Amino acid sequence: MAIRLSGMVSGLDTDAMIDELVAAYSTKKDNIYKEQKTLEYKQDAWKAMNTSVYGFYSGTLSSMRFSSGYSLKTTSVSDTAKAIVSASSNAVNGTQELKITSLAKTGYLTGAKLDGVKGSSTLGELGITGSSTLAIATGGKTKEIEINESMTVDKLVSAFKDAGVNASFDEENQRFFISAKDSGADADFSLTGISDAGNNALKALGLYTVSTADVSSYQSYIDAAAADPEFIANESKKTYLDTLLNGKLKEHNQKVVELKANISKQNDIMAFADKNDEDRQTAIDELQKKIDDINAKLDPASEGYEALTESDKNTMEAKLAEYTETMNVYSEIQAASEAGTLDEYKANVQSVIDGYNTELTETEESIADIKSAISGNLAAKEQAYFGEEAPVYDTEEYNEILQANQDRLAYAEEKVQVYTEYLTAVENGDKDRVAELEAELGITGGADGAVRIAGADAEIYLNGARFTSTTNSFNINGLSVTAMGLTDKDETISVTTATDIDGIYNKIKDMFKEYNELIKQMETAYNAASAGDYKPLTDEEMEEMTDKQIEKWEDKLTTAALRKDSTLSGVISALKTVMAQSFTVNGESFNLGSFGIKTSGYFGSAENERGVYHIDGDPDDKSSSGNEDKLKAALANDPDTAISFFTQLSNALYSKLSDKMKGSTVSSAYTLYNDKSMKAQYEDYDDKLEDWEEKIEEMREKYVKQFSAMESALAELNSQQSSLSSLLGM
Repeated sequence: MAIRLSGMVSGLDTDAMIDELVAAYSTKKDNIYKEQKTLEYKQDAWKAMNTSVYGFYSGTLSSMRFSSGYSLKTTSVSDTAKAIVSASSNAVNGTQELKITSLAKTGYLTGAKLDGVKGSSTLGELGITGSSTLAIATGGKTKEIEINESMTVDKLVSAFKDAGVNASFDEENQRFFISAKDSGADADFSLTGISDAGNNALKALGLYTVSTADVSSYQSYIDAAAADPEFIANESKKTYLDTLLNGKLKEHNQKVVELKANISKQNDIMAFADKNDEDRQTAIDELQKKIDDINAKLDPASEGYEALTESDKNTMEAKLAEYTETMNVYSEIQAASEAGTLDEYKANVQSVIDGYNTELTETEESIADIKSAISGNLAAKEQAYFGEEAPVYDTEEYNEILQANQDRLAYAEEKVQVYTEYLTAVENGDKDRVAELEAELGITGGADGAVRIAGADAEIYLNGARFTSTTNSFNINGLSVTAMGLTDKDETISVTTATDIDGIYNKIKDMFKEYNELIKQMETAYNAASAGDYKPLTDEEMEEMTDKQIEKWEDKLTTAALRKDSTLSGVISALKTVMAQSFTVNGESFNLGSFGIKTSGYFGSAENERGVYHIDGDPDDKSSSGNEDKLKAALANDPDTAISFFTQLSNALYSKLSDKMKGSTVSSAYTLYNDKSMKAQYEDYDDKLEDWEEKIEEMREKYVKQFSAMESALAELNSQQSSLSSLLGM
């Protein structure tokens, strides 16, 4: 910024004089600013008003246009301890009979109490030897879990979870807890050992029980084998191929890791080659320092060498080899740069990167194919592993799997037979045989034994019709029923549904509450006190006032922003006109007064509340609470007529507001005011202010030049006078 020494010769305060001279122009600019600020207050006021109107229009008013908005039902239940019932608009009025015969249950297995077991304990510590297989069936799928004595309790719990059930081991209570993911019979699970070794393992874990779900799992296996002579062989082939495919998957995943590492390495080489000579030399110097540091530490004569462990030395030597290899590459790149063959070198590196990327894509596609095959059928698995070659199954591993599945079938048949005999013995009351078969099945009693609760569906009868659900919740013909307890054999619960008169009344009341708040907001804005001589403040004016003074000043302006606004007046008038209309229902004319809804009149209303409506008999309205409640009586005696009237009224209001909020060249859609023209006007003020800023600056520079010229002339005159005085000897 230039430094001016004003009035040095004339002795005049030229800066102050210039400020006075341009003040007139500044005043014109300030007037434009104040006009723009006044427009801004109006824009903000309209935005707030439009938000209120649109909220009413798109919310409450919109829903009240349709008879479905009044379709409210209320339901009472004779025994709320056993059932909770709610009704939707589709529910039929009347009384219905409900019986609850069973509640939904989630399948649970609480393990027998163990002793001294931790999550880190191995299964061998629980007495399990060798390897065995457990099977968890849930959701129509069976997952086999391979266990052995070295597996920990925590890993077993994780395997249970992976198989589709909830599982945990409580160290404090020394029990396993296993449950189905959801309630209901279809979501139940079975946990079985597919051989004696597997069941012995379950006994050691305290998880051996025989339930209907377990027997069903055995029976499903038997039925599948009976229906398809190749079932056992095919299941064995699938298991065998899954083992082989998982091996290939592991190899491919490792290859992906290696390829990505190679690509990253080549990208680093390319990044180094792309550097300029100076940056490459800096990188070489930094790398050489790292090499020197490691060599110094590995020098037997260095201080601290004796403190290094073999692990430390191995780590350093590995790093040294890595750095040395990188240095060799850096040297090759430097040599290529000096020889002028760097572009050729980079092309070779890019070719290597492209090759790795191609191989990576092919490997990832192969992984996707293998995963798809693993989850696919036998043909898909054979295609993925053998390709076009004939499948070969004559291997020791396959034969072992085949034998295990054959043993599993024999074991399942044995258990189903024993369980069938057990049920027969129970039915016949043969206690000795029951005890004998319980011992054979491993069924134990007592509080410390394993406890199995089978998953079950809820069952209810509504008006004699049977309904089931995997949860205790039912949705039947508009009724939402939650079963809480069982009814006695000869007991029924009465469910009575009726039109919710109070609900409909409150909905209409809420609509008028919103309307009243809106019309009061509009009237208050329209009838606001004039701002008088108050004009928007400039920054300079604000500097001379306190924050409280500024706040009061601006409040005057914002409050009066929509005073006597013609657009607002039109909206108010339109709403009042609709509210005063009559509507015909079944040939008879009705208006709001027919339902005891009216204003308090011009003289009976508070300021800005002359358009507010009151509902006779409304306990929350002091001015009308003592009057006869015509609205509630109409809803109780003839709800269809009342609802028809209010839907017509709501539609008329909605239609009128839609017309007022139509988009045009000067206003946006769903906007009551001319927002587009206001925006254009605001931008026009911006342009004018910018023009005046330039004018003021031009005038200031003009006056500065003029006063500077005056000062120069005076200085020249003084100089001439001084010379003349000297010449005359004065």
